[in-house]
This record gives sequence, C-alpha cells and structure tokens, in this order.
Amino acid sequence: MAVTEQRLATMVLVIGTGGAGLRAAIELAEAGVDVLAVGKRPKGDAHTALAAGGINAALATMDPEDSWQQYAADTLKESYLLADPRTVEIVTQGAARGIEDLERYGMDFAREEDGRISQRFFGAHKFRRTAFAGDYTGLEIQRTLIRRAEQLDIPVLEGVYITRLLVHEGAVFGAYGFDLTSGRRYVIHADAVILAAGGHTRIWRRTSSRRDENTGDSFRLAVEAGARLRDAELVQFHPSGIIEPENAAGTLVSEAARGEGGILRNALGERFMARYDPERMELSTRDRVALAAYTEIKEGRGTPNGGVWLDVSHLPRQTIMARLPRVYQTLLDLQMLDITRDPIEIAPTAHYSMGGVWVGPEDHSTDVRGLYAIGEASSGLHGANRLGGNSLIELLVFGVGRRGGPCRDRRTPRRRRARERAGPATRHPRHHDRARRCRTRRGRPARRARGTRGDREAHRGRRHPPGHRGPSGSGARLRSQVGRARGPGHPRIGAGAP
Repeated sequence: MAVTEQRLATMVLVIGTGGAGLRAAIELAEAGVDVLAVGKRPKGDAHTALAAGGINAALATMDPEDSWQQYAADTLKESYLLADPRTVEIVTQGAARGIEDLERYGMDFAREEDGRISQRFFGAHKFRRTAFAGDYTGLEIQRTLIRRAEQLDIPVLEGVYITRLLVHEGAVFGAYGFDLTSGRRYVIHADAVILAAGGHTRIWRRTSSRRDENTGDSFRLAVEAGARLRDAELVQFHPSGIIEPENAAGTLVSEAARGEGGILRNALGERFMARYDPERMELSTRDRVALAAYTEIKEGRGTPNGGVWLDVSHLPRQTIMARLPRVYQTLLDLQMLDITRDPIEIAPTAHYSMGGVWVGPEDHSTDVRGLYAIGEASSGLHGANRLGGNSLIELLVFGVGRRGGPCRDRRTPRRRRARERAGPATRHPRHHDRARRCRTRRGRPARRARGTRGDREAHRGRRHPPGHRGPSGSGARLRSQVGRARGPGHPRIGAGAP
C-alpha cells in the first residue's frame, strides 16, 4: 500500500499536547494566531495527567506571610543554586496568574470552608503554597486545558510522531512526521515551532513515565536542529515509586501522601528520616528523601523486595479518601492493598528531567531562530533538584508566552482585561489582518529581523516550494485541512474531553 503525504501550514506549530503545549496553543489562539498542536499520544492521556500532588503559587491563602520572594528563595536554595535566577523570578512572580487562568477556565480547586483555595505543604517549601484538586491535580489541569482548547477550536493532531524539524540556515520552518497508526507522512510548514514534548526519563527501567513517554524526543529534535542542551545529566528520582507488580514498577505514590502526614519507615520499623534531616523529616527535599531511602536499602535495612515503607494508615480514613483518592484507588487496583490499613512498599524511581533544551529565560527561545522549548523539554528553573509542584506551574507560566516569544499578546491592558471579563465561554475572534501582522511582526522572533530584506524574501522562497500556498490565514481552513488529513476513520479534531 502506497504511503501518502499530507502537507499542512500554520503560523505556529506546537509539538506536544500535554499541559505546556495546550497552554501555549490557547494563548496563541486567544491572541488571534493560527496554531496547530501535534502529539503522539491522545491529548486526554498526556503525561501531565499523571501529575498528582499539586501546583505551586504564593497565594498566601493559608499562610499570609508567604510571598513570591520567599517562593523564589526556596526554589533557588533547593536547586543547589544551579537554577537560573531570572527564570525563577519569572515563574514565582507569574504563578498567581497561572492559577487565575485555570480558575477562569473553570478548574475546580480544593477549597477551605470560606472559599479560599486550599494549599498543602510539599517538601522543602517554607509555607503551604501547593494548590491541588485531590491527588489528581495534573489530570484536572489537563481536562481544563482541553475544554478551553475546544472552546477556541484549536486544531489538534493526535497520534502523530514528529521525527525531524525543518531548518535552513539556522531558522526553523516546520517539521516532518508520520501517523503512528496509518503511516501517513506529514510535512507541516510553520513560522515558529514550540517544543513541548517532555523529557528523557524513560531511559531508566524503573520510571514514573509510561513506555512511550519522555523518550527524549524534544532533546533529539532540538540538537539535530542546531540547539544546545543544558544539564541533561540532572535527573530527579522521586522517593516513592511502587515496586510491584513489575509491569507497573515506578508508578508514583504522590508526594501528597507525605504532605498530608505520611511516615517513612525501614524494615526495622525505624522512622529513618531522623538520621538524614531531623528538622524536616518526611517533608525534606525529594533528592534527600530519595537518597535516604536508597541508603537504607543498600545498607541492609530495606524490605526483602528492596524498598522502604510509606505509612498513611494512621491518618483518618476520611482524610485519605478526600485528599489521596488516586493513591488509594491505584494501590487497590494494582496490589489489592488498602492504604487506610497497611503501609505501602516504595523505592526511588526516575521521575523528571531537570535539564533540557537551552533556552533564554525571557521568551524560552533557543539557538535556532523560530524554535522555542517549554515545560520539561526546557531547562533553567530547577537546577539540580526540583521542588514538588513546580513542574505544573512552570508549564502554565511559560505557556502564556513572554516578551519576544512566538506571538506575544501585545494588546493593551484594557483589551486584555476585556478578554478576561468575557470568561471561558467566550471565543476570542480571529481577525485575519491582525493574524497576518502577528506573523510578520511576532510569528518569528525579533532576531529574524537582523537579516536584510532580501535575506528574508529568500528565506520565504525556500520555506515554501513552488506551488505551495503558504501558511493558512484562517483557523477554519487549517482545521479543514487537518480533518481531511485524518480521514473518516479518525474522530473529529478537537472533540471529546476525557
């Protein structure tokens, strides 16, 4: 059977349909920019959906003395001072807006009786600043972003694997990939490309990532295009991955279990964190807790299966069911274990790529003109140790775009406030003239303007071969193209939240 090829064109191509990719696509669509998102997994089952414990922001709903400055200090300190200070400043200052955006999109956070967003302790945070929705926060964020993307009619290609970025003379102009089911090839032309396809932790046997997640796609695509990596050797091992069954080894028991009062014990029944961090105990940093558990196991004080015990059975049953429902259900399904009665056997597991593509802190641009990286694909925020809850807020802050990004929203504050008052049900109009201006002024970073006018015209000629019509000026036209590309055997693009 002949393999067909489909050509598509858009202003901005987003590779990855997890939280970072969808948030970027939403911001671009709200700004009137044609955007196409492509993911190798169904968007409702992206890796973001596995994030459990919560999302950080110094809202001071529980501890009034908290501030973004203290949040920044905690992040820098626990990164072993290897985080980029400007990146940390941007994220911690912008975190509150990220939460406000999710509320505007309709996300239901856990709240106190008086209506305040509830926030819990996470390891190494000085104050309670981790907002949550049970212990399935990432899933709720993903569902919320999917609903918003559908309201904006953002076209999404699912089950398409991008194998190469199209680059000429240091500038990206699209990507090449194929459909994982049918084998159909895709050539997608774009003025800018955003990498949001995760990290590389699947190279370990025991990892919190599933088989086809975090396989280093972003890193490879970036390097082959001419970008650099930073700190790829810095990988976070989460302290609490389950050990059995083998086919689920590495599945996380959320840090929320320790945040709610869970206790770590070795095979001798000792609360061993007293030896390693007597002040913070189980609420120490992830790297210290993981190293402590590893030390206990290697020195012969671990369980017969090579783990330690995490015990939440002393907590009230109603607390576990309200605050840790996913942990409860996961252990019941995989091990027939009732965590309200029995401890959980855990061991450290590869969890998060703290290094990644080298990006500028202001706009997350790379060394390749027109190429950006966000989320776990990028680097700069976490240094040598990531604080729990920082991954979800990072994807929201940098997903909204910043000065010089692929299409920074340059509306006046008055117009921006008008959009926010319109609420989640109002679709932002897409004006073709404005989108065209955005393409020439913002679709490619400012650095593109360094070339001469002749250089830019020559580049446009190279990007689109003779007979090619160029980027679509209409979101409806692009959605029609994508729909035809998928064929009748595929669901309607953008349909069906999980």
